Amino acid sequence: MYTIELIIFIVACAAIVIWWQYLKKRQPKQLAASKPMFNANADELRQAQLEAIFMATPDPVLYITPQQHISMTNLAFTRTFGYASREALGHDVSFLCAKPDDCQRLRQEFSKLVGGESILITGTQCLRKDESNFDGEIVGVAVQTDDGKIKGYIVIIRDVTRRKALEAEMQDNFSQLAVLQQVDIELNSTLDLTRATMFALNAAVRLSGADSGFIALNDHEQMVVQQSIGTEREGYSGTRLVPGRSIVGRLITRHQPEFVRNVQLDEDYEAELPGIQSMIAVPLMSQDNLIGLICVETADKMRFDREIFDFLQVLAGRIAAALDNARLHHD
Repeated sequence: MYTIELIIFIVACAAIVIWWQYLKKRQPKQLAASKPMFNANADELRQAQLEAIFMATPDPVLYITPQQHISMTNLAFTRTFGYASREALGHDVSFLCAKPDDCQRLRQEFSKLVGGESILITGTQCLRKDESNFDGEIVGVAVQTDDGKIKGYIVIIRDVTRRKALEAEMQDNFSQLAVLQQVDIELNSTLDLTRATMFALNAAVRLSGADSGFIALNDHEQMVVQQSIGTEREGYSGTRLVPGRSIVGRLITRHQPEFVRNVQLDEDYEAELPGIQSMIAVPLMSQDNLIGLICVETADKMRFDREIFDFLQVLAGRIAAALDNARLHHD
């Protein structure tokens, strides 16, 4: 999909270059004097069509002089960057880069354009007029005369923020799948209950980015903490959790996962650790029976999101099956 987008991107760039070369070659007075009106009208129509391509291109397009100053922009440039065309004229194109390193890289790449090569620059942070940034992809080509003399450059800048987000999401999905497979392998390769619970808790805390957490198992109809992670949770192992009291107690009673973004607003929250802001607690279920739970906590209200919550529930399903096998062997 992204390859097709890039091809369309480059084709659009090529069309604009052809348009610009055509305009530079065209000499209206000579055409009017030497050609019949029919041909002149056709010529005007072709020019209008090419101009329409330039202005209607959905990505920002800039014409850069041989001195590397902006001399023309299209409508998409204003929509994307927020600058009116007149505000950009005369500027070095690097003023659209958010980071000094990107500015330097763009200037270095322009040296290739001077040699007649085309350029493709990815991973650039572009800067809008309102000082907000976006992920940009830049294509540049030289506009040359028939004898190879460079008359300027065409630069197209594409906002690839959404594409980058989709790529990151896909990568996260692949990473989560790999982790689930690793959890299956590790948990199913051991029947040691202590090792299994520690590995399970480590996976949950690491993947969620939590500051602390604990795992509890059902021991003779009481939920008892088996392992804990985090300085504040040191020595928490062996604690018996009371049903109905606190957010975790609510889970024990209802057997439903809990995602509380701001624990201070939850009427059942009992302050056990200083600074805790968000909490996720998920049940470990085996054949409709609550065999345990995993709870992760963070001091950052924005750390946990719905994706982490959903993933921890999937992870809990894998953990529950493995822990059930380990418990049966242990018993």
